[in-house]
Amino acid sequence: MNRRGILKLCLLLVLGVSIGTLIHPVIQNVLNKNAGSITAGIYDLQDKLTTIGQLATPAVVGISTTTIIRQRGVTDPYQQDLFWFFFGLPEREFKQNGIGSGFIVDPKGYILTNQHVVDKAQDITVVLQNGSKYKAQVTGYDTRSDLALLKIDATNLPYLELGDSDKVKPGQWAIAIGNPFTIFEDNPTASMTLGIVSAIHRQLPSSDMQNRYYGDLIQTDASINPGNSGGPLVDIDGNVIGINVAIISRSGESAGMGFALPVNRAKRVLNNLIEGKEIQYGWLGVAIQPLSPDLLQSLGLNKRIGVLVAEVLEGAPAAQAGIQRRDIITKFADKEVKSAEDLIAMVNETEIGETVNLEVIRNGSRHVIPVTIAARKSNLASQQPNSQEYIVWRGLTLQNINDQILRNYGLEAMEGVIVINVDPNSPAEQSGIKPGDVIDEVNRQAVRSIKEFTSITENAKGNILIHSYNQGYVVVSE
Repeated sequence: MNRRGILKLCLLLVLGVSIGTLIHPVIQNVLNKNAGSITAGIYDLQDKLTTIGQLATPAVVGISTTTIIRQRGVTDPYQQDLFWFFFGLPEREFKQNGIGSGFIVDPKGYILTNQHVVDKAQDITVVLQNGSKYKAQVTGYDTRSDLALLKIDATNLPYLELGDSDKVKPGQWAIAIGNPFTIFEDNPTASMTLGIVSAIHRQLPSSDMQNRYYGDLIQTDASINPGNSGGPLVDIDGNVIGINVAIISRSGESAGMGFALPVNRAKRVLNNLIEGKEIQYGWLGVAIQPLSPDLLQSLGLNKRIGVLVAEVLEGAPAAQAGIQRRDIITKFADKEVKSAEDLIAMVNETEIGETVNLEVIRNGSRHVIPVTIAARKSNLASQQPNSQEYIVWRGLTLQNINDQILRNYGLEAMEGVIVINVDPNSPAEQSGIKPGDVIDEVNRQAVRSIKEFTSITENAKGNILIHSYNQGYVVVSE
């Protein structure tokens, strides 16, 4: 560096130090002036949280359940064939204990919780914050929403106000209240954890074939642990905005990704639950998927709009109206369909028997098709063709191949299992597998049926090598 360069550098250093010397007192002065208001704001927040602790936690309860599981078998495996030959296998009973949370929604003793907390339970005990215990009865439940209403023989109980989950925004405060693990058995005071609403409109895959719908969820980083299920997620004013339902975690404990059912979903069914009435949802009878870039190109579309119909269930409202596979549903009752979530929510909330117009794109042309919405069956597995041959695995919906399937997909006779749906963002979708693919090999073993597929994959861990006629070999991660 020459002498002129050194001189410039020295001048810049002097100028920087001078500016810093001038600005620092200004910044410090601003901080000093606002220190009082910042401190006051922190204490205001603390006061709100302690108020929630005093007013809300007494309305949160612990729930313990006992479920009787009956199995046939003998304790000595060497005697099993002998017992079976002479007497038939004896039936044995096992007790399975479970825990959860709930919250009082009516001073007459009505308690809201998750349906999975009390599912099939023969004995349900509710523990209040004062330590008193009550036997509870299920007055109503809604499997699809994973909600259940319990009743205990008590009155004049503290209860929580239900807020408006439609007004929830990412970034706002969120407080999860419940009884994690089994801590309430020794200390029945509910626990509070503080976080924010991380996101809204989240979707989780259904956990079983009972058609539970885990869509439009509220995501929070407030700690939710085993035992918190069924407890409330409240806002900074102590109003319930959600019902804690699930977490995503490798350890099974809180990892900062908790999910709550929006409380407005509970508000829509609460009166029916109190009266013990069946909860009904609208049903269209289609399997749908988002439009990937590859699908857009193959269908000759320039813009992603609507959802693709991957399968139409035989006899369903959609089939009766003339909806076909490869139709793209763009509007439902004059409302734009932007995602699968949109369509599911719209159909769910439509009155049974109501006729609505569906706008679809078919072979590049737009059509308006009236469809009369039917009631969703309590177990849609029975509505699937050959339901005993239908499974869901890592985001793939698979079915045995039959003559109807061959006709639907324009396939020649072949062996394997066919993919009829691929869940968005699932490991299966990431592998590139698509509806209509026929899988004939898993981990280098031939597959000719769902039974063989299940036998190979039920205990398999990690990456699975799959061969399909359409994709060749792909790897599906866990």
